[in-house]
Amino acid sequence: MVTFVDPTYCSCVRSLILLHLGSIPDTHRLATYYLTAPLRDKPLDYETANATLGFERILAVSSENTSAPDAWRQRGLIRAANRTGLQIEIHQQRNISVKESLHFRVQGHKQKPGTASALAWMAHLDVLRHIVSQGINTALILEDDVDWDVTIRSLIAHGSQLAWAIRSITGNNDSNSTLQFPYGLNWDVLWLGHCGETLASPYKRRLVDDSALLPAKEIHTLWGTDYTEIGDYRREVISSIHATCSFAYAVTLAGAAKAVDKLSQGGAAFDNELGSACQQGDMLCVGVGPELFHHQDKVGVISLIATTKQRPEGQEGDSEEDTGNTTASTDISLQSANAHYRTANIKYSARCNAGRATDDLIQCLPR
Repeated sequence: MVTFVDPTYCSCVRSLILLHLGSIPDTHRLATYYLTAPLRDKPLDYETANATLGFERILAVSSENTSAPDAWRQRGLIRAANRTGLQIEIHQQRNISVKESLHFRVQGHKQKPGTASALAWMAHLDVLRHIVSQGINTALILEDDVDWDVTIRSLIAHGSQLAWAIRSITGNNDSNSTLQFPYGLNWDVLWLGHCGETLASPYKRRLVDDSALLPAKEIHTLWGTDYTEIGDYRREVISSIHATCSFAYAVTLAGAAKAVDKLSQGGAAFDNELGSACQQGDMLCVGVGPELFHHQDKVGVISLIATTKQRPEGQEGDSEEDTGNTTASTDISLQSANAHYRTANIKYSARCNAGRATDDLIQCLPR
């Protein structure tokens, strides 16, 4: 299920059954969309995973104009959520005035973000403020072009090795609370989707096996992080990290409040400032590497295609009636058949395999 939330976070919703993924609402519409049932090869095991991956909510940040002919981010997010049975709320970025954006960019901090970076930063802050105002105990925040493996529900959440490792590092050993909070609450930020991480001493580390990973030498990061040191098909869970890229990160209620307080004054970029707060010990942060979430790229040229249709003379629109007198009309449409999608570091992309069964999976790795 994917929920679209108005920027004002109004409680009023309108529901409908979405049978065809081609129908996506415009940027100002408020509605809850129940998607068609996820593609399943066997019944889902709710003891080891659930639709929000063990968090109270999954919230996606988006500034995409979904009415644009070349829009693809939210469409792919919906299909991936549908494929893997995740419940995600899409928070459409509100209209931010030039004055407000400029004020955010030039305030106090010695480093100034660009316009696009500032708008993205403000969208993250809005969602963090929403978490605080609604008293949400734990939330996973996604960017709208994020991707994940088709097996995500078995990799994380209740009963997973990663949940155990996170609780172990943060000192949360209360087994009575693991059903409600499988990762505990002794952390501020849980960084699950990034493009590289650096460590700040002292730190704790736990290693877990994961057959859903690519070989370590095939994992590519912005920082050149070398995962061959931990071996193939293993992930590390680390405290005191400075990650880059905010593809996916979780916050506790306390962590969201800290983030709003510490990140509202601008800087170079949202992910840089969040990483600095983690590295400096201002926030209690835990990272998972290689990452569980990565962004998807759309590669290819979109071109305009002119299509000529013959219509009966004097009539508007399409008609099957043959009067013998026809006029030609030309429709202009966008053609993106040459475009393709790629997701680094994810073995079997949920976006690329949205309509495929488990025995027919393909890879969408960069070429």
